[in-house]
Amino acid sequence: MFITINTPRPAAGAHFAAFSVKGEDGERVLMQKNLGEGLGLRPDHNYFCIFRDQITGLEYIRNNQEMCDKGCILSWMPTSATSLATCAR
Repeated sequence: MFITINTPRPAAGAHFAAFSVKGEDGERVLMQKNLGEGLGLRPDHNYFCIFRDQITGLEYIRNNQEMCDKGCILSWMPTSATSLATCAR
């Protein structure tokens, strides 16, 4: 997963997995799953995801059960650029 933001204003939100699927009629349909399903996470409170901010080098840890239930809640300030990538699950 790679997340980047480029807004001059503060931003925050929960992130989920969205993707396009071709239906039987050939039309594309936008599907949305929870982030846990999209990343193939085990929905268990004993498992965790670790994220690294590629710009600052800071690492964050999130509970898999919370990621499956609520998505990944992130926030950005306009004075900082942030790029996160999952490095372990």
